[in-house]
Amino acid sequence: MNVVIVGSYSHIHMSGFHLQSSEQEIGQDHLVIPRFDYEEWRRCVDEDIDQRTIRQSGNILEDIVALITSNRYRRGSRRFFESNREYYEERINNAIQNERPIEFVLPSFPVKCFNPLKVRRRTPDLAEIGCLSRLYSLCRDLGQIYEPGARIILVTDGLVYAPIFREPTADAQGYRERIDGLIDNLGFRDYITSIDMDDLVSSRQDEFDRIYQRVERQVADHWMQHPNDSDRITLIENTMTNINLTMYSERALVDVFVNRNNNSLEQEIRERATASAFEYLVFNQTIREIDLVQRAFPRALRVTCHPKEGQLGLHLVHPNSFNFPWNGVGVLRRDGTVRVEFEYEARRNPNYVAVHIEGESDPFYFRNR
Repeated sequence: MNVVIVGSYSHIHMSGFHLQSSEQEIGQDHLVIPRFDYEEWRRCVDEDIDQRTIRQSGNILEDIVALITSNRYRRGSRRFFESNREYYEERINNAIQNERPIEFVLPSFPVKCFNPLKVRRRTPDLAEIGCLSRLYSLCRDLGQIYEPGARIILVTDGLVYAPIFREPTADAQGYRERIDGLIDNLGFRDYITSIDMDDLVSSRQDEFDRIYQRVERQVADHWMQHPNDSDRITLIENTMTNINLTMYSERALVDVFVNRNNNSLEQEIRERATASAFEYLVFNQTIREIDLVQRAFPRALRVTCHPKEGQLGLHLVHPNSFNFPWNGVGVLRRDGTVRVEFEYEARRNPNYVAVHIEGESDPFYFRNR
């Protein structure tokens, strides 16, 4: 089984595993399963990994670099990695010389997006399972090249972003706990661990507060002097679909983001997004200036799901996808691969049927009919 996650972008521009035989069809559009079979999923993932042949030339460093920068795993331009190649090779060599697992640190897994056009579910689903499986596969593939293998540290950031995007803190905490639960249910704990970004901030609270206040003044001055700055405008546009929109009906959101015919509501959302975008920018600039993540994990390779200069981007989804597991729902295809799509589109796709876990109101995933 290949675990491939593909995003679907159409008119909304917003940033072989088998079902159990006991599934029940409800009407035309819903199926119910008693539980998700984590054991069978893990077995299929392992089977797929065991069937892959990984390049092994005898030069461990070169083979590791070739794997992590391959099209299978690398997201974004290779020049992002090359511009900081010495940093990555130094940490890989250090791990090899000390016979330690190679560590990656990845800020990710905030919370299911509070935009019902993207996803209605508040807890992880098949999309997150597919993503964790991809990270696990990377570690296992590296283990074929270098016996101590690799480990991934997830820095979950929902608790720091919840106030910024006006989301309930309890939902962010619940999402984080469910991610930890998925890691355990899938048996990935030897390869994937997690820590919360909020704990890292708290460990350097005085320094964070001091830098935050300075950055806040700088960003405010820049935004006032450059109201038409293209980066500012782009950030606000992207934030419009990521802030908490659950207080609006789906019909109203369709009018704004699909039909573009509700100018007053669009302006209201834009004003809310502007405030959140400002806070988001200040927060991220602050943690970059104090080097929060790297200082917490000095031996780890800093990786990202948002490709940028000097950082290795990783595909959490298919190489042709721009979506993330927390921004959509999982779709299981007949060949066992997974896509991540916006729920608004998945519900309207006549080729899909929603699959619910017994007792849950929102789908755990969609699948081909």
